[in-house]
Amino acid sequence: MIERQDQEFRAHLEKVDVEFHRLIKSHPPLAPFEKRQPFDALVRILASQQLSVKAAQSVCQKIERLCNGDIDAQSLSEHHWESIRACGLSAAKTNCVLALVDFSGTDETGLDNLLLSEWEDVRRALLSIKGIGPWSVDMFGMVGLRMPDLFASGDLGLRMAMVECLNMPANAKPAALEARALHWSPYRTLASRHLWQALDRKRQPR
Repeated sequence: MIERQDQEFRAHLEKVDVEFHRLIKSHPPLAPFEKRQPFDALVRILASQQLSVKAAQSVCQKIERLCNGDIDAQSLSEHHWESIRACGLSAAKTNCVLALVDFSGTDETGLDNLLLSEWEDVRRALLSIKGIGPWSVDMFGMVGLRMPDLFASGDLGLRMAMVECLNMPANAKPAALEARALHWSPYRTLASRHLWQALDRKRQPR
C-alpha cells in the first residue's frame, strides 16, 4: 500500500512542487512504519523527544525490558517511578508516561476509546496531559497511527530540511512552512518522511 501511495505522492509533487519532486527523484521506495499498539507507540515517542535516534533506541529498549516485551500500561503500572526513570527518562518524562498510564487505564481502553474520536478531539485531549506537547501528538499521528496527511511544523528536522534542501528562508515562521506543506496534501506524512531522508543524505559524509 505504501508503495502505491509513494508513487501517487511523487506524481502529485511533479504537478505542485517541482523543486521537491526533483529532490526526491533518487530516493528509494519508503518502508512502512512498524505497526505497534497506540499506547506502546505513544510512550516511545514521548521517550524519544529531544534525543538522538541512537539514544532514543537505547531508552526504548530499556523500557521494553522493564515490560518484558511490548510496552504496555499494565506492565508500567506495576513498577515504581524510580524503576521507570532508570530506563533513561527524565523526571518530567517519567511523570508524563505515568500520567498516560492513568489516562489510558491498565487495559488501555481510555486511549483506545479516545482514538475513535475526530483527530482534533484526540489532539486536544492528549495535549491536556501534562508533558505531552504538539510535537509528540503530531509524531504519534504520523508514526503511531500512520495518518497520511499530517505535518509537524514544530519538528526541527523538517524545518532544517526545508531550509537546507528546499531553499526556504532560515527565519521562516511555522506558518510559512505549513503553507508550503499544504501543497503536498493529502500526502504530507510521506512528504515529511522524504524530507527527513533528504536531510540525512545531505549530511552524510561524501
